[in-house]
Amino acid sequence: MGLKNWSTFLADFLRQCGGYAVIDGGLATELERHGADLNDPLWSAKCLVSSPHLIRRVHLDYLEAGANIIISASYQATLQGFEEKGISREEGEALLKRSVEIAREAWNIYNDRAAKGSWDDFADGLSNLKCRPVLVAASVGSYGAYLADGSEYSGIYGDAISVKTLKDFHRRRVQVLANSGADLIAFETTPNKMEAQAYAELLEEEAINIPAWFSFSSKDGTNVVGGDSMLECASIADSCKQVTGIGINCTPPRYIQGLIQSIQKVTSKPILVYPNSGETYDGEKKEWVASTGVAEEDFVSYVDKWCEAGVSLIGGKQCHAYVLRNGLENWDSIGNVMIDMYMKCGSQEWTCRLFDQMSNKTVVSWNSLIAGFLRNGDVEAAGRTFNEMPESDPVSWNTMIGGLPQRSDIKFCHSRLIEMISNLKRFPYFWCLGARRRLNVWRSSVYYVSDDLLCNRFCTATETINQQPKVTESPELPDWVRILKKEEAVVEQEDDDFLLPSFSEWIKNEKLRAREVDVKGLASDMTENDVDKISKVLRFHFKSPDAVVDALNNCRFDVSECLVEQILKRFSCEWIPSYGFFKWAKVQKGITLSSDLYNLMVDNLGKSKKFDLMRELLNEMSQLQGYVSLNTMNKIMRRFAKAGKYEDAIGAFARMEEFGIQKDTSAMNLLLNTLVKGGSVENAHKVYQDFKDHIAPSVHTYNILMHGWCRARKIDEANETIKDMEERGFSPDVVTYTCFIEAYCREKDFRKVDAIFKEMQIKECSPSVVTYTITMKALGHAKEVNKALDVYEKMKQNGCVPDNSFYSSLIHMLGASGRMNDSYDIFEDMTKQGVSPDTFTYNTMITIAAQNSKEEEALNFLQKMVESRCKPDICTYAPLFKMCCRMRRLKVLSFLLNHMFKNDVSMDLGTYALLVRGLCRNRNPERACAVFELAVLRGFLPTDTMYDNLVKELEKRGLKEQKKWVEELMLQAKQQGSDKSSERPLKIKE
Repeated sequence: MGLKNWSTFLADFLRQCGGYAVIDGGLATELERHGADLNDPLWSAKCLVSSPHLIRRVHLDYLEAGANIIISASYQATLQGFEEKGISREEGEALLKRSVEIAREAWNIYNDRAAKGSWDDFADGLSNLKCRPVLVAASVGSYGAYLADGSEYSGIYGDAISVKTLKDFHRRRVQVLANSGADLIAFETTPNKMEAQAYAELLEEEAINIPAWFSFSSKDGTNVVGGDSMLECASIADSCKQVTGIGINCTPPRYIQGLIQSIQKVTSKPILVYPNSGETYDGEKKEWVASTGVAEEDFVSYVDKWCEAGVSLIGGKQCHAYVLRNGLENWDSIGNVMIDMYMKCGSQEWTCRLFDQMSNKTVVSWNSLIAGFLRNGDVEAAGRTFNEMPESDPVSWNTMIGGLPQRSDIKFCHSRLIEMISNLKRFPYFWCLGARRRLNVWRSSVYYVSDDLLCNRFCTATETINQQPKVTESPELPDWVRILKKEEAVVEQEDDDFLLPSFSEWIKNEKLRAREVDVKGLASDMTENDVDKISKVLRFHFKSPDAVVDALNNCRFDVSECLVEQILKRFSCEWIPSYGFFKWAKVQKGITLSSDLYNLMVDNLGKSKKFDLMRELLNEMSQLQGYVSLNTMNKIMRRFAKAGKYEDAIGAFARMEEFGIQKDTSAMNLLLNTLVKGGSVENAHKVYQDFKDHIAPSVHTYNILMHGWCRARKIDEANETIKDMEERGFSPDVVTYTCFIEAYCREKDFRKVDAIFKEMQIKECSPSVVTYTITMKALGHAKEVNKALDVYEKMKQNGCVPDNSFYSSLIHMLGASGRMNDSYDIFEDMTKQGVSPDTFTYNTMITIAAQNSKEEEALNFLQKMVESRCKPDICTYAPLFKMCCRMRRLKVLSFLLNHMFKNDVSMDLGTYALLVRGLCRNRNPERACAVFELAVLRGFLPTDTMYDNLVKELEKRGLKEQKKWVEELMLQAKQQGSDKSSERPLKIKE
């Protein structure tokens, strides 16, 4: 099978974008603005090791600013450069892949926010975030970038460097990035014809089967910086069938026009431009030197000319200026989000300049500016802007109301507030979902009194205020869950009057249905996207995936890659709707499902133990060139191993070469790791023995085996592995010692733990944060809290910086020992120490609060988690469900089930079992039966424990009819589980 011709890839992408696309801006500049120190030969690639979160933050900033293409932080990431910094080749390859993964993570975060945008976002000025076509480009810098001597800006490499030398230098890096999950490779700042020739030959020799673009740098408008003709360089790029676009980067704007004309003479492929600001690099001083030629405000006129000349992809600040000047219909929202981004950076002056240049200021533009002023605390500027608006809308009012109560020194006329409320009454939907919720956030300053009046504690006009509102929910609940007004409640009922929401109504907002105004029609167009509409269909109980396909064929939806991804994640534990939707999506016109989506579906089927279907899908992927990757095989091996099918996992590894995947050290380590985590270190060791003479093991190989033996408490085998390791020339490292420390911690043999620490000190092997975390957790479990805290002090003395996992373990230990206040203090102190709480941290805080029946605190942590953009997972909701069942907060349980679904967290069998057990203990066996039935109808096989507990409770209550029905359901579930076709229809009770 030959290489695919990728020459039209970018042209096709541009059609999806409406003819133009935005490339992101400078990565290093933004990293430095976020506090990164890039004074290093690795430059921005240094952050892959030290600060990957900053890279993700910058990618996210550019996505929020409207970028359609984000470029990975691999420009100066070379295997040779990593090795010079003491990073092994294997670790260097992992960092290259990680650069693309970070960009993907940023896109997923943005995409989730855009797909789930709520009406509250309007008040925050974020209403323009929306799903759009986005590509991730893997950056490849020139050989000169590796040298870090400025030769990338001169193109002078010396006589010793040839095309062959450059190909050998770039070869492995390009191979790794081509298989990293990137959409294309961006060969950037190419300084001479020789390197362009090396790139073109390398792409064909290595059969790189993803597209690429070549961008060149110039310093005279005719030639590239090395002195070769731009015409010749562009011709080389155009002749390569993997090249899908050609352009110019890191070049002063005044030279771009002539270079565009040169490129157009030899190619019809899309032209891309992302210049610098006109500065010149001084290789000796290693800094950019200002030069004359262009003022910042002149970029607009330049970009006008470039686009008229045929440029269709523009990067950085120039692109934003062009959008603001021309007001292209497809890009209207970008300028508004740019205002939001610059305000977040604290650059009000630049924001105002952008705003003044906008020729077509919409209401959204004004709202974005107002929200920015309020966010930065400039209430007077927000008020002036609000008064200058030609016409305001409900979002304008909500934004002002939401921003004003945040400050104690506001001097905003009370009559103006009343006027705002009066105007909002014309828009009850927005008032319900926007202003009211935002006012609740600042409840300490403002509270709702009536339809006509707000009370602010800093306002002097309070004589008409009578009382604070009555609530219908339990007083422990936080405001964001509480029903504030009696007339807004759906039905007056006790917490215990809970009915599991039917899936056809699963995603409806219960509060909206109670309003006297007709908001249903209004909401259908504005709040329900295709993801929610498709979800409604999939929540019905289908007998088979083919029934799902038939149902979807009767509907019309616009299918996109991001939509498919979100649906597959939302139903990841429910194989019938997930697989049925996938089968339907892949035959829809206008979309070709990517390998990432196939991998996601493979994982979903493996999770549900539908291994026959998983194999069929793998065979289908093998017919699609480049779809089966090491990531695919890792998912398959992991699912087999987790299900105890170790021979099948090993068989999948054996078949790798059939799919064009090399069985190398990395692949073998993945197999060993899956077997160890699946509970079979014996099989892992057998694989090692079979392949060690054919595949060279690494230190990581032995550490995986060591970890497995130690987990199985087989210390003698672990010691034998160390001997084998040393015989092959490897020395134990910190991971090796940590495996033994973990084993002795599990046995609570802290004397041996201390002995390992002393041995590490003698061998000058410093413990890692993982080593300290494991030790501290073990001491906490052993009720040795003071000794555990001594570990924390020892860690700080040795200069080891705590990470999220360490803080989370410390918080959990303190909470479990009853020191709630101390755990809260540690949580608050994390941010001050430069460590932002992650999902694991929030899960820990929620668990502590829920276990101690602190209902309000647990729900507030869930709210903070969502606000901080941490993605909830299944472990977030489990302790909350337990708390609700224990406290009989069944109305809150209903809310949480809905919240879980809207955050794309699929219910697994463990969650259903938890609910059945909790409802039985809560003396609600009938509702437990409903949950049990639901689990079966969604394709799960209940565990024996789950079934036995429910049957015993029904017998105890004398509910014979329900018991009989549960027994029938269990029989159906077992029949379905043993059916090899995996599509046997379920009997559904009418």
